[in-house]
Amino acid sequence: MDKYDRLSMSLGLLTMLLGIQFLLGMYINLYVALPMGTHSFAGYITENGVLAAHIIIAFLIVVFDFFAFFMAIHARIGNKYILSVLLSLVSIVIAGISGMLFVMGGQSNTYSFAMALFFLLAYGFIGFGMVGVRKAKG
Repeated sequence: MDKYDRLSMSLGLLTMLLGIQFLLGMYINLYVALPMGTHSFAGYITENGVLAAHIIIAFLIVVFDFFAFFMAIHARIGNKYILSVLLSLVSIVIAGISGMLFVMGGQSNTYSFAMALFFLLAYGFIGFGMVGVRKAKG
């Protein structure tokens, strides 16, 4: 397995995790009543296992995208594709911050919208990075 295959697998794993994250987020949005009196993540995690899984997967996505960024640099897939993987990482971090603000700040629609928007941007940036991997390999 060469560096392009490893990067492609990493980006594929990120895509899969983002899909799971999307489904969990939709479930939480539709079926989970977040407690208003809790002001710590420990309080939220102990209240709901689905929310805990959502938060844990979010951290995994950030870590995996961080490694994918450095793998993209090492694979030399092209500057615009490396930038795309970096922008996916930035988008994921912003989506995560929006998620924290959503949970901790009274479930504001603005934070929910920002979370969804930056999730979609990250998905697109990862897809563009996959194109770069295919071009660099071929």
